[in-house]
Order: sequence, then structure tokens, then C-alpha cells
Amino acid sequence: MSGTRGKRLIHQCVAGVLLSTCCTALAIAADDREPRDRPEAPAASADAQRGRLLYETHCIGCHTTQAHWRERHLVRSWADLLYQVTRWQKNAGQDWSSEEINDTAAYLNEAFYNMP
Repeated sequence: MSGTRGKRLIHQCVAGVLLSTCCTALAIAADDREPRDRPEAPAASADAQRGRLLYETHCIGCHTTQAHWRERHLVRSWADLLYQVTRWQKNAGQDWSSEEINDTAAYLNEAFYNMP
């Protein structure tokens, strides 16, 4: 690998790590921990497979699964999960329906959180 290409790759990696760290810090700082008017359990009609497709298409590009299993993750309940999915889909410029939010939350719950 040439010196210039190597330096560029290192700069890109460092920038990616810094961006990820900043996004995590912002998420923690912005989390008011007060999801309102949310059900306490997943909707029985939620389609986790559809949620997986939505997540893999729109979410995984900005963060890895580490966001869900790191020690300081923001989700402690179903209401937290719905709140975070709603919040981040808006931050990503999406305009998901409540059904799409529930489906994505159901997928994340099955894949990472295992809440009742």
C-alpha cells in the first residue's frame, strides 16, 4: 500500500470512529428517557422480518449491531425501543408509519433485546 493511500485509509478509519463516538454521545445526551404513550409490549401483529428489511436498508449503514449490545445501550424497555426507533428514523430523514416502526422494533427486540 502506498504512503498516500495508507494515510488516507487511516484518516477515513479515524473519522469513522470519531463520527460513531459523536453519534453515540449525542444519542445519550439527547435521550430524555421519557417515552410517552407507548405500549409496554410488542404488538402481536408486528412483522419482525419486514422490520429486519427496513433496518438493514435504512439503519445499518450508520451504525453496527454494537449500538444494541454495548454496555450503555439506551433501551431498557419496549417503550424505550419504540422511542429510539421513532427518533432515529426521523433523524435519518425517514417518514415511517407506526406499523413500520413497530416492525423494526420487533426485529431489534428479537435480534438483540429479548424483552417480553
